[in-house]
Amino acid sequence: MNVGYISQCLDQINTIYSDLLLTSNYCRKEGNISWNNYSPGIYSKVLYAKEYEQLIDGRQYSFLLKDKSFFQFYYEFSDGELTKAKLCFYPYPISNREDMEALEEYFCESGTDILETYYYGLKELQEMGVVSTNNSHFRFDYDHNVATHCKSHAQYGGINDLRIPFNHIINPILFFEFIIKNAYDGYNSMKEVIESSDNYRHAMSLASKNYTQVSEESGIHLQFRAL
Repeated sequence: MNVGYISQCLDQINTIYSDLLLTSNYCRKEGNISWNNYSPGIYSKVLYAKEYEQLIDGRQYSFLLKDKSFFQFYYEFSDGELTKAKLCFYPYPISNREDMEALEEYFCESGTDILETYYYGLKELQEMGVVSTNNSHFRFDYDHNVATHCKSHAQYGGINDLRIPFNHIINPILFFEFIIKNAYDGYNSMKEVIESSDNYRHAMSLASKNYTQVSEESGIHLQFRAL
């Protein structure tokens, strides 16, 4: 995958899934692909709702969907070679369904230390007007120069010690499609129209032929493929 092909994939996402998008913000600048007003880093050390809020306020996204979830696509190149990539999905924060009465009931029934910590912590947050959530982001990272862990992997939220290794760099349109099919309410009602379009069939045909292999090491290795 080169910068031209990745740009093409993002253009295809913008066209094929236009009915799902509120806005697009991706850009190609100085040989890299990111988004306008790009700021590096993630905010996994704060509450997810706060992390989400900071990124939305700073327009730190490539695609913002109508359900207010968003995607980030970042690719860095050096002398034409892909050196870093981040593909990330941020769902809209969903508040915890349990009210304080239900949590107090759980706490009284259990009495475990972890539930006690959770109960009093959540109670304090609610008294401060902070809504806790059950969500976090999901991302794929690639770093050509990393030596302390696998170069290509997926992670959930801020769980840095749990990396799922991949032996390929994920194709951006396949990453987008995988998330949309599994995490976007109402996709099934649009599926037939989207997948019957010439643009979709052409993009999937190219995606099955354009991928970059990273490793052939043994272990758990997964890849996204066009179906």
